[in-house]
Amino acid sequence: MFKKLTNIVNKVTDVANKISTAVDKVSLVLGEEKEFSDGVYKGELNMGVQNGFGEMKYKNGDSYVGKWDNGSKINGKYKWASGSVYEGPWQKYKYGYSQKDIITGKGKMTYPEGNYYVGFFDDGNRDG
Repeated sequence: MFKKLTNIVNKVTDVANKISTAVDKVSLVLGEEKEFSDGVYKGELNMGVQNGFGEMKYKNGDSYVGKWDNGSKINGKYKWASGSVYEGPWQKYKYGYSQKDIITGKGKMTYPEGNYYVGFFDDGNRDG
């Protein structure tokens, strides 16, 4: 009985994830495009800032696709022009009058040569 229930929960979770992925893709297709000082964004906007799902292509060659909250990265995939790729959560960090988004939480960093780290990050640094 428990095994059947676990299988049902897993199937429902899989379907929910597929629906969420489809909604995200629709957001990119139907989303608005806006130019910012550091690049071009396409996706959901709220009052002119990134909010929801979208993709930012930076002028320096980096890109980010994922969830946004009021202009801050929340969870997604960031690709550096150098070839490194990070997949996982972000956190808004404020200092003085400015702010930036930093890698925080459990994620995966893949380096250009193919090596990778899966684990926790704290304030943008590997933690473990």
